[in-house]
Amino acid sequence: MRIKVYDDAIEKQNLDALSAYAKKAKYTFGWKSHKNKEYDQGHFNHIVISMKKNEVEEDTDLSLVETFKQNKVVYDVWKNICIKSGKRQLVRAYFNLYSLGTEGYIHIDDPRANEIVKNKDIIQETSLIYLTPDWNPDWAGETVIFDNNMDVLYATLPKYGRVLQFNGKLKHVGRGISRICNQYRIVLALKTYRDEPKAEKAINFFRDLTANVAHSRSTFFSHCFNIYNMLKEKGLEENVCLAGLYHSIYGTESFKTPLNIDRETVRLFIGKYAENLVYQFCTIRPRFKSIVSNTNGLDFIEHYHLGCIEEANLIEQAPRINIAPSKIDSLKELIKSYQF
Repeated sequence: MRIKVYDDAIEKQNLDALSAYAKKAKYTFGWKSHKNKEYDQGHFNHIVISMKKNEVEEDTDLSLVETFKQNKVVYDVWKNICIKSGKRQLVRAYFNLYSLGTEGYIHIDDPRANEIVKNKDIIQETSLIYLTPDWNPDWAGETVIFDNNMDVLYATLPKYGRVLQFNGKLKHVGRGISRICNQYRIVLALKTYRDEPKAEKAINFFRDLTANVAHSRSTFFSHCFNIYNMLKEKGLEENVCLAGLYHSIYGTESFKTPLNIDRETVRLFIGKYAENLVYQFCTIRPRFKSIVSNTNGLDFIEHYHLGCIEEANLIEQAPRINIAPSKIDSLKELIKSYQF
């Protein structure tokens, strides 16, 4: 089960702005993380954006809604998280606030969302961002994740700025704070879908399809697999690395592929988001200029990922064909502009 922790996912100025925003938000009391448990304690909650659980569909993505984008404080943090840990679809976003005596209960997240993505290469993933500065370990307030035997699988303190990501199917709880704590425990919770394609299956299919296809004094598979590994070494998520592997499967302005493959087949192997990156890479004209200048109005995460793929594509070919160093430098600057 995937559990990831980032202590550097959010730019400092964005984190401080979010923390200040969370302290001033209007909270309602009585929110329970497990409504079926007959406990009288709850905690405070402030909803940023949400849908009723029975209205959530596979294509739901509230991060594209203008009202969410207009909330610059939350949206800037959302962008930081996506750049650091990958593209995801937003289902709900809200703040939880715990004071002394308020409690969370063991639960799983969004059972309805988990049902939608059942048996698919998609998971419902939760991201928690902890927003109380200078958290003292004596204050408790740990997030605890359990295994199937209800033993502790993972636990973390709510360290300021820490981002905890985990599969929403894992049972977990936000524990109460100690009586010596003189602060509120405040957390931003993001409930999302994320592609989780099976890499080995996607690589084997691509190898069988392309091993005998020539490409820039090498083979198409060798070129593409080198790009896949370069993106892996940069720490990019699996679906983006697979987009790098498949990056020119439809043919590009400089490479006319002999393959005849439809988009739905590619989606089955690498996921919807990665396939869209591949399609953009193959169809944007002129590709290099359009990516560097974003003349096609790409979403920030698409723009960043296409820049990473194009950079790897040019670097991989540079020993065999003449690539102007200035082109690679332009892509490095583009990528750097999204990082901190």
